[in-house]
Amino acid sequence: MGKYGGSIEKVIRTGQENSPDTPFEIHVVSFPGQEQFAAYRADPELLSLATDREAAILKTVVVPGAGGPAYST
Repeated sequence: MGKYGGSIEKVIRTGQENSPDTPFEIHVVSFPGQEQFAAYRADPELLSLATDREAAILKTVVVPGAGGPAYST
């Protein structure tokens, strides 16, 4: 991830590890742009881990987005 400028900004645990409808963990990641994210997803090293990843991760959902406003409390 880092070689493409990507990073995990936040990890959120839902506490729903036994729920088939709610993810156990959500990762908020960032990349400099869509091109770098696409290059990361196509990286041969990442692709070579697909079997291990499928054994450990039930489902991956990618939701593209952009930074929003900072809310004050």
